Amino acid sequence: MNVLDTLINSLIRKSSYTVSSIFARGKIFKDASIDITDVSESDLLQAVTACREEIARSESAEDIPSPHHFEKAAMFSRSVRNYENEIAICQMYVDLVSKYVYKHKPSKQFVDSELIPLCEPLIHRINNAKTLMPKN
Repeated sequence: MNVLDTLINSLIRKSSYTVSSIFARGKIFKDASIDITDVSESDLLQAVTACREEIARSESAEDIPSPHHFEKAAMFSRSVRNYENEIAICQMYVDLVSKYVYKHKPSKQFVDSELIPLCEPLIHRINNAKTLMPKN
């Protein structure tokens, strides 16, 4: 097997894992169906409050915060066209995961298989929000 075949096989394995994790996350969102067409500032405030509570919970349990509340808050921010807030929320989650990695020093395999897939959707949101932001 040459290097190109090895690289392609690695990408296929990683993408199938990513697709399965996206499907699993999609089931969570389907169960908690969110209508983002009619989002108010109070909905966004509640989502941000849920993020704060998740941060407090994860710090007291010394655990990784769940991305669900952060994704929801970012989704609400985008629906009210507050792209700066969306970027800040997503960056906050990535920073929290980085802080967890720095403090607990997990194995590279754990980081690759568990932590990076948690951060990928939020990193994509950051990039998308940057392109949607109006140029000043």
